[in-house]
Amino acid sequence: MLVFPSSIGFFGDTTASGGASNVTVELGDSYTGSASSNTLTVSNVDLGTAATDRVSVIGVAVNDGGQIPLKVEIKNSSSAFVQCGVIIETGTSSSFHAGGPFAAATGHACGLYSLPTGSATFGDNADVKVTFEGNPRLAIVSYALYNTNAGHIDKFFHNASTASMPQDIPAGGAVIGLCAGGESQTGTWAGDSVALTEDKDNIAGSGPVDPFLYSASNTYAAQSLAHDITFEPASAHDDFARTVVTFAPNTRISRVLTDRRFSGSDANSYTFSDCMLGTGKIIVAALTGNETKDITGVTVDGNSCGSALTTNEQGGTYMAMFQHNGNTSATGDIVVQMSSGNAGRCGILVYLVNNAEDSATATANSTSNAQTTIDVPEGGLLIAVGHFGNGTTPDTITGVDPDAVVGTEAVYYGGSNPEQLLSGASRWYPSASSGGAVEFSNSAATTQDVAISAVSFAESA
Repeated sequence: MLVFPSSIGFFGDTTASGGASNVTVELGDSYTGSASSNTLTVSNVDLGTAATDRVSVIGVAVNDGGQIPLKVEIKNSSSAFVQCGVIIETGTSSSFHAGGPFAAATGHACGLYSLPTGSATFGDNADVKVTFEGNPRLAIVSYALYNTNAGHIDKFFHNASTASMPQDIPAGGAVIGLCAGGESQTGTWAGDSVALTEDKDNIAGSGPVDPFLYSASNTYAAQSLAHDITFEPASAHDDFARTVVTFAPNTRISRVLTDRRFSGSDANSYTFSDCMLGTGKIIVAALTGNETKDITGVTVDGNSCGSALTTNEQGGTYMAMFQHNGNTSATGDIVVQMSSGNAGRCGILVYLVNNAEDSATATANSTSNAQTTIDVPEGGLLIAVGHFGNGTTPDTITGVDPDAVVGTEAVYYGGSNPEQLLSGASRWYPSASSGGAVEFSNSAATTQDVAISAVSFAESA
């Protein structure tokens, strides 16, 4: 396994925090195959040396219509498959279940997925299972990160022929880039003052239309804001899917989307069993159907959650965010409780947040349109969720995941009813933002069927 270390520094604008070690990256190996009966299981994937602070990251590149995985799982030492959290994923619109505009590639998809911090219950090698709606061909690459959290601090995706993917990289941070292409397409990763090291280049299966996977990584001792990272195709191809993710030292704030669930039933209480959680603050964003039933409470693994912000109601559909501080369980049931009577369907997004203050800095809601303003402290985190009626999702998002064409973290749940759609996005702010605008936009939506909620947290001292 190749190791990319970074020097140790001290807290400040340009050095690592608190004397803690900087992020270290170990490259595992790459694997190729085709899904059969909607799954592909790869045996003995190199996860890196087992340790309590190891974070295993799996990169997936897909051909065949650009499907994104339904889930990525890693088998632990008890022979049970454990679901990974979603760091970033991008693919064609048809791969997002009910459609939607979370598209970034004409024929390819890629994503990065992580296990929670403390993956010592997994060996140095383990089976990885990827599940799809169809049976695509795919390539996989594995990484192990140390001295970081399962969550990330910045990310970006693009599919333009000469894409610029700026990253705000904290001191002691690390970057992983992943690109999916096809038909013998080639290209080169590049960066500003510190370029990415090309780890896996032109990894492909046996056929010319199998996915070609290109991954790269590097560590950064000094802070580098708006660091420009690109993947330059060798020829004029524009059907690449590209993603870039930044990880921070484990004393910094971070987040990862650990789970997403939907129930198409009408009920007074919804139980989502064995959700992926992790150690830290758990934030649950919930959306009900249009039966005018308020969300009165959420429990995580039997623990009552506090309200992260007030319930946001629009057109009989309720949206809310709840938080549970100090979670220690890897998995657990999440229960969403309604007021009297049954709600029409329910969906949730689950975030794991590390190194954030217990209480929110600011909250904001809007039902007149999908735009609001909110204060975010320096080094803080913003999480926003939005709802559009009539089966639509955002075309663009501003204020979260800068200049992202939704797909970075924006996910949704359509289920059997396309009107119940919940989108979520987040962003780390290296500089404070006072009254900054946050907006989910869709040209087809009207002001009568949109809503947005946002919450910000300061980094813990």
